[in-house]
Amino acid sequence: MADLEGAPTVIASYNYEDIEDLGGTLKYYFYIAQDNTGEQYLLGKDNPYSVVNGLDTSAATETWTWDTGAFTTTRVIGGTSTVNMTVHTQGDTGGTATLTYNLYHYDGSTETLIGTAITGNLGGGVSPITQSVLNKIVITPTRFKRGDTLRLKIVWAQSYGAGQKLVRYGTDPQNRDFTDITPSTDADEFTSSYIMIPFRIDD
Repeated sequence: MADLEGAPTVIASYNYEDIEDLGGTLKYYFYIAQDNTGEQYLLGKDNPYSVVNGLDTSAATETWTWDTGAFTTTRVIGGTSTVNMTVHTQGDTGGTATLTYNLYHYDGSTETLIGTAITGNLGGGVSPITQSVLNKIVITPTRFKRGDTLRLKIVWAQSYGAGQKLVRYGTDPQNRDFTDITPSTDADEFTSSYIMIPFRIDD
């Protein structure tokens, strides 16, 4: 499981100011692993071939929970984060549809909300729409101990009624095609969804 590795690997990619502050910003990709217990939705700095290239739903509401690995060093996560993905929607008209991004500190038993953002209306019309979505999440500076995890919950909500509006987004760091999101033929689309996380090492 990918996570925030120790300081030597991280610091190697930083500019002078980041090294001075022992911090920076890390890019975490969305990907899906699978074992005999089922699928795991993961956030990691690596770029493996996800076992599933994307997710979709036409439910009235849906929540997907994504976790980093357990951190191996103590750190403070805080500041401005961004999440970026290509989103495909299609279906009925006359309502609203949004994605909400909720970031949590998770210590293995308790979730603490540390940042949230919501997209504009992704509903569109009857005709399918594929668009890039970029949202800023302001994170309350929060100390993560060794063994803690950063958790992201993506919440889909639509007012059209179950089955009336479909949403899809990619979950493959290798940027392979998914249904209706085809980076191989459209340079404006991508399945390598990601979130940028600002942090500093805490001693």
